[in-house]
Amino acid sequence: MRIVGLLLLSLTVACTTDYEGLGSVPGSGGAGSGRGGSPNVVGGTGGGGVVAAGGTAGLGGAGGTAGAAGMGVAGTGAGGAAGAGGAGNQAGGGGGQTGGAGGSPKLPGQTCASGAECATGFCFDGTCCQSDCSGACRSCANATGTCTLAPARSDPRNDCPADPANACGRVGACNGTGACAMAPALTVCQSTPTCDASHASVIASAKCNGAGTCVPDAPTSCNGFACSAGACGTACGDDGDCAAGAFCSATTCVSSVNLAGNGDLETGTLTGWSAFAGGTLTLSSAHAHGGQLSVALSDRAWTYQGPSYALPTGLGRYTISVWAMQTGGTLDEPQLMAQVQLACIGSTSYVSVQMGGVGMSAPAGTWLRYAADIDLTTDPVVPADCFANGPGLVKSATLFIAQLDSGETVCPELYADDLTVVSTDGHNLIGNPNFEAGVTAGWSATGGAATLGVSNAAAHAGHRSLWQSGRTLPTSAIMYGLPLGAARYLTSLWVMQSGTTAHQLALLPLYSCIGSTVVHFGAPSVAVTAPAGQWTQLSAAFVFPPADAPAGCVLSQASVALGQAETGTCGDTLECPDLFLDDASITLQ
Repeated sequence: MRIVGLLLLSLTVACTTDYEGLGSVPGSGGAGSGRGGSPNVVGGTGGGGVVAAGGTAGLGGAGGTAGAAGMGVAGTGAGGAAGAGGAGNQAGGGGGQTGGAGGSPKLPGQTCASGAECATGFCFDGTCCQSDCSGACRSCANATGTCTLAPARSDPRNDCPADPANACGRVGACNGTGACAMAPALTVCQSTPTCDASHASVIASAKCNGAGTCVPDAPTSCNGFACSAGACGTACGDDGDCAAGAFCSATTCVSSVNLAGNGDLETGTLTGWSAFAGGTLTLSSAHAHGGQLSVALSDRAWTYQGPSYALPTGLGRYTISVWAMQTGGTLDEPQLMAQVQLACIGSTSYVSVQMGGVGMSAPAGTWLRYAADIDLTTDPVVPADCFANGPGLVKSATLFIAQLDSGETVCPELYADDLTVVSTDGHNLIGNPNFEAGVTAGWSATGGAATLGVSNAAAHAGHRSLWQSGRTLPTSAIMYGLPLGAARYLTSLWVMQSGTTAHQLALLPLYSCIGSTVVHFGAPSVAVTAPAGQWTQLSAAFVFPPADAPAGCVLSQASVALGQAETGTCGDTLECPDLFLDDASITLQ
């Protein structure tokens, strides 16, 4: 503005030279230079006009710019008004009025409508807050403006409305830790028993976890029975009454097969047990690992003598577990071990049933568990003549408890209990399936005067087969004994008959229960028409004991028999030919 004034003055001088004495150009007053103050700062003053030399009265300078509105942190001041123009030859009017003073900022604890009013910039719950107080179950409504967690059982911001649709959900208040309170842990949220997804277990109830979730109780196994409407079955008529993978045997569902059917001795009998290499075998009620009874071997003259149990003769994988105890000797802690003896064609071998293959020190009166996973097809101590494709066979497989101390002079009584034998690979349980070794071990004949031998003239594969001759009754049959544990078996074998015409042949299951001398006959397989002189395969699945066996039946013997599915009198109205059998297989199904 000052520069503009100088230019006007120079122009006036020139005109005076050209138009002397006229003085007709008015001088312009200087524009006011004042500007309104910044927020909370006083506005500037307008600049005065400059007198024009020799001219008419100069116009007053323009008023200064209005002061800007003062903007306080907490309040707003009004801007100053524009200054009036100066009179002729007078200084221009004053600049804009002083800008309005800003309001003072509000301190924590004072009321507010927005964060702009507060010195900290935070306004919560109508109060200036010292810090950010966002989030559920918090409050700043206090004299110090401190953000605090809402006390338990309060809800100042209505963050936690009750959730009646969820028994474990919000209860309508905060929990005192900055979150909504949920139904207390262990609150019952489902009181009606239900079945698990597999229908093999019962879930008695469900309870809140305190975090809003209803958690089912741990399932309780139905032990093979199917779960229905929140309850386990208690008896079965067929496999449909059992959980998946289980089967019905003697009105009880079986889900885990233990081939040692009398391994716990709770039948009150010694069925399946024997004295290995001598001694006196008895049932003991004085000592037991589980239940009420165990087996004891006394009058031991040799350290290797001990209680024993017959196993399937087929070579394969087993998981075996047995508990054993001794009652004292001249050694404080004799070494005991569980072993399997394999008696083959011309050799005998021993496989240890103990991790590491060593014995364990056995303090007197202390039950110890001897267990191992064994594979009789790869164990280096099993000789070649035990393998049926050798040719070879296993005549017997026997688990027994033995004492390893060579210097012991007194052999204490040995006890065994809770034996379990589990086949883990589905191998053939028959140790003499193809008769290439030339013996009938494991097989027997029943009915009439029939005899059992090995034929070198007929074979399905290889060079030999099992041969039953001299049959005088159609019920004369070839039999193979099975383990005593409740199990489901798949039987397959090749048969041939030497008659002049075709005959009906079938497989027949038969069994007895401990405590009874009755021999029960199960439902036979579907009869197969076997042409004379031709090999025919018979296959069938059997459960021992079957579903309709007497309740609680524990097997004392079980067998599968091959016989004629025809009636009549041999030599009169019915031909009773010789029977041949080869390549037999019995596996757990």
